[in-house]
Amino acid sequence: MHAWRSLSLLLLLIAIGCSSKAAPEPVWIGQLLPLDGPNRKIGQHARQGVEQAVAESRAAEQTVGGHPLAVLHVDSRGEAATVQAETVRLLTVNRAAALMADFDARLTERMLRENHSYGVPVVVPGELPAPADANAVVSLGLPPTVRGRLLAHYTSTDLHLQRAAVLIDHRHPPVSYTHLRAHET
Repeated sequence: MHAWRSLSLLLLLIAIGCSSKAAPEPVWIGQLLPLDGPNRKIGQHARQGVEQAVAESRAAEQTVGGHPLAVLHVDSRGEAATVQAETVRLLTVNRAAALMADFDARLTERMLRENHSYGVPVVVPGELPAPADANAVVSLGLPPTVRGRLLAHYTSTDLHLQRAAVLIDHRHPPVSYTHLRAHET
Protein backbone atom coordinates (compact mmCIF):
# COMPACT_ATOMS: atom_id res chain seq x y z
CA MET A 1 0.00 0.00 0.00
CA HIS A 2 2.81 2.39 0.89
CA ALA A 3 4.52 1.58 -2.44
CA TRP A 4 1.34 2.47 -4.37
CA ARG A 5 0.99 5.72 -2.51
CA SER A 6 4.63 6.63 -3.25
CA LEU A 7 4.24 5.64 -6.90
CA SER A 8 1.00 7.68 -7.19
CA LEU A 9 2.67 10.70 -5.59
CA LEU A 10 5.66 10.35 -7.93
CA LEU A 11 3.39 10.14 -11.01
CA LEU A 12 1.43 13.17 -9.82
CA LEU A 13 4.61 15.21 -9.38
CA ILE A 14 5.84 14.16 -12.82
CA ALA A 15 2.52 15.13 -14.40
CA ILE A 16 2.52 18.51 -12.69
CA GLY A 17 6.14 19.16 -13.68
CA CYS A 18 5.58 18.16 -17.30
CA SER A 19 2.35 20.06 -17.76
CA SER A 20 3.63 23.52 -16.84
CA LYS A 21 4.10 25.63 -19.94
CA ALA A 22 7.47 27.28 -20.31
CA ALA A 23 7.80 30.59 -22.09
CA PRO A 24 8.47 30.08 -25.81
CA GLU A 25 12.08 30.31 -26.94
CA PRO A 26 12.77 33.74 -28.46
CA VAL A 27 13.66 34.39 -32.07
CA TRP A 28 17.28 35.53 -31.85
CA ILE A 29 18.67 38.41 -33.89
CA GLY A 30 22.43 38.96 -33.88
CA GLN A 31 23.69 42.54 -33.86
CA LEU A 32 27.37 43.19 -34.54
CA LEU A 33 28.46 46.64 -33.44
CA PRO A 34 31.48 48.40 -31.92
CA LEU A 35 31.18 48.29 -28.13
CA ASP A 36 34.79 49.36 -27.48
CA GLY A 37 37.23 51.67 -29.21
CA PRO A 38 36.73 54.97 -31.01
CA ASN A 39 33.27 54.09 -32.40
CA ARG A 40 31.81 52.81 -29.10
CA LYS A 41 29.41 55.77 -28.82
CA ILE A 42 27.86 54.84 -32.15
CA GLY A 43 27.63 51.24 -30.97
CA GLN A 44 26.05 52.24 -27.66
CA HIS A 45 23.41 54.35 -29.42
CA ALA A 46 22.66 51.54 -31.87
CA ARG A 47 22.34 49.06 -29.01
CA GLN A 48 20.02 51.38 -27.06
CA GLY A 49 17.83 51.88 -30.12
CA VAL A 50 17.49 48.15 -30.70
CA GLU A 51 16.81 47.46 -27.01
CA GLN A 52 14.08 50.12 -27.02
CA ALA A 53 12.49 48.63 -30.14
CA VAL A 54 12.51 45.14 -28.60
CA ALA A 55 11.02 46.47 -25.34
CA GLU A 56 8.26 48.23 -27.30
CA SER A 57 7.48 45.07 -29.29
CA ARG A 58 7.23 43.05 -26.07
CA ALA A 59 5.02 45.69 -24.43
CA ALA A 60 2.72 45.51 -27.47
CA GLU A 61 2.88 41.69 -27.27
CA GLN A 62 4.20 41.46 -30.82
CA THR A 63 5.74 38.11 -31.65
CA VAL A 64 7.16 36.21 -34.59
CA GLY A 65 5.18 33.02 -34.96
CA GLY A 66 4.29 33.17 -31.26
CA HIS A 67 7.90 33.73 -30.20
CA PRO A 68 9.23 36.97 -28.70
CA LEU A 69 12.21 38.76 -30.24
CA ALA A 70 15.56 38.87 -28.49
CA VAL A 71 18.85 40.41 -29.61
CA LEU A 72 22.38 39.20 -29.00
CA HIS A 73 24.70 42.24 -29.06
CA VAL A 74 28.23 41.26 -30.10
CA ASP A 75 31.31 43.49 -30.11
CA SER A 76 32.78 43.73 -33.61
CA ARG A 77 35.89 45.51 -32.26
CA GLY A 78 35.96 47.25 -35.62
CA GLU A 79 37.92 44.29 -37.03
CA ALA A 80 37.03 42.30 -40.12
CA ALA A 81 38.36 39.03 -38.67
CA THR A 82 36.18 39.47 -35.57
CA VAL A 83 33.12 40.18 -37.71
CA GLN A 84 33.82 37.06 -39.75
CA ALA A 85 34.16 34.81 -36.68
CA GLU A 86 31.24 36.32 -34.78
CA THR A 87 28.92 36.12 -37.80
CA VAL A 88 29.58 32.40 -38.11
CA ARG A 89 29.14 31.93 -34.34
CA LEU A 90 25.83 33.82 -34.29
CA LEU A 91 24.50 31.73 -37.16
CA THR A 92 25.75 28.30 -36.12
CA VAL A 93 25.94 28.32 -32.31
CA ASN A 94 23.29 30.89 -31.40
CA ARG A 95 21.05 30.06 -34.38
CA ALA A 96 20.29 33.71 -35.12
CA ALA A 97 17.32 34.06 -37.45
CA ALA A 98 18.56 37.44 -38.72
CA LEU A 99 21.57 39.74 -38.43
CA MET A 100 21.97 43.48 -38.00
CA ALA A 101 25.05 45.09 -39.50
CA ASP A 102 27.25 47.99 -38.46
CA PHE A 103 27.49 51.39 -40.18
CA ASP A 104 31.01 50.48 -41.34
CA ALA A 105 30.65 49.41 -44.99
CA ARG A 106 33.84 47.30 -44.93
CA LEU A 107 32.62 45.29 -41.94
CA THR A 108 29.14 44.99 -43.40
CA GLU A 109 30.59 43.53 -46.60
CA ARG A 110 32.50 40.96 -44.53
CA MET A 111 29.31 40.01 -42.69
CA LEU A 112 27.43 39.63 -45.97
CA ARG A 113 30.18 37.41 -47.38
CA GLU A 114 30.05 35.13 -44.34
CA ASN A 115 26.26 35.06 -44.33
CA HIS A 116 26.02 34.23 -48.04
CA SER A 117 25.88 30.45 -47.58
CA TYR A 118 23.44 30.71 -44.64
CA GLY A 119 21.03 33.11 -46.36
CA VAL A 120 19.51 34.66 -43.24
CA PRO A 121 18.15 38.20 -43.55
CA VAL A 122 20.60 41.02 -42.85
CA VAL A 123 19.48 44.55 -41.95
CA VAL A 124 22.01 47.21 -42.93
CA PRO A 125 21.44 50.56 -41.18
CA GLY A 126 23.21 52.59 -43.86
CA GLU A 127 23.82 52.20 -47.54
CA LEU A 128 25.84 49.57 -49.31
CA PRO A 129 28.79 50.68 -51.43
CA ALA A 130 27.76 48.12 -54.06
CA PRO A 131 24.51 46.28 -54.74
CA ALA A 132 24.07 43.23 -52.53
CA ASP A 133 24.11 39.87 -54.29
CA ALA A 134 21.49 38.42 -51.95
CA ASN A 135 17.75 38.95 -51.70
CA ALA A 136 17.84 38.76 -47.92
CA VAL A 137 19.64 42.12 -47.49
CA VAL A 138 17.58 45.10 -46.38
CA SER A 139 19.37 48.45 -46.60
CA LEU A 140 17.82 51.29 -44.62
CA GLY A 141 20.00 53.91 -46.32
CA LEU A 142 18.96 56.01 -49.27
CA PRO A 143 20.82 55.44 -52.53
CA PRO A 144 23.16 58.28 -53.52
CA THR A 145 20.97 59.31 -56.47
CA VAL A 146 17.95 59.76 -54.19
CA ARG A 147 20.02 61.71 -51.67
CA GLY A 148 21.32 63.90 -54.50
CA ARG A 149 17.80 64.66 -55.71
CA LEU A 150 16.59 65.44 -52.18
CA LEU A 151 19.57 67.69 -51.53
CA ALA A 152 19.05 69.51 -54.82
CA HIS A 153 15.38 70.04 -54.06
CA TYR A 154 16.16 71.31 -50.55
CA THR A 155 18.88 73.72 -51.69
CA SER A 156 16.79 75.15 -54.51
CA THR A 157 13.42 75.44 -52.76
CA ASP A 158 14.12 75.87 -49.04
CA LEU A 159 17.50 77.59 -49.08
CA HIS A 160 16.86 79.50 -52.35
CA LEU A 161 20.50 79.11 -53.38
CA GLN A 162 21.51 80.56 -56.72
CA ARG A 163 24.60 78.39 -57.08
CA ALA A 164 25.82 75.10 -55.70
CA ALA A 165 29.09 73.23 -55.92
CA VAL A 166 29.16 69.45 -56.17
CA LEU A 167 32.18 67.52 -54.95
CA ILE A 168 32.64 64.05 -56.36
CA ASP A 169 34.75 61.34 -54.79
CA HIS A 170 36.20 59.49 -57.78
CA ARG A 171 36.93 56.43 -55.65
CA HIS A 172 33.21 55.67 -55.71
CA PRO A 173 30.60 55.89 -58.46
CA PRO A 174 29.57 59.55 -58.81
CA VAL A 175 26.37 60.80 -57.26
CA SER A 176 23.84 61.93 -59.80
CA TYR A 177 23.74 65.70 -59.85
CA THR A 178 21.73 66.34 -63.00
CA HIS A 179 18.88 67.67 -60.89
CA LEU A 180 21.22 70.24 -59.34
CA ARG A 181 22.39 71.40 -62.77
CA ALA A 182 18.80 72.05 -63.80
CA HIS A 183 18.64 74.70 -61.08
CA GLU A 184 21.87 76.49 -62.04
CA THR A 185 21.53 80.07 -63.17
